[in-house]
Amino acid sequence: MKIHYSPDMVCPYCKSEKFYIKQSYKCICEVSMRFDLNEEEAEPEELITTAEHKTINKYVYCNSCRKRLFNVSELPTEV
Repeated sequence: MKIHYSPDMVCPYCKSEKFYIKQSYKCICEVSMRFDLNEEEAEPEELITTAEHKTINKYVYCNSCRKRLFNVSELPTEV
């Protein structure tokens, strides 16, 4: 979702311009390592990470005063 910001988008309670949406993240990491025959701690050679996220709440909250503002579906988005 790409949000279309406008100058009048502020919190009606504290006038903050920042907000947040609660999301959940799931991450899977694959770490490639080599066998170390000297029994020393092996260093990772390659790290592959995949992450997925989803919105877990249907509301937008103010970053400053933490009050619930409106429904996520009401965010103006760009087409």
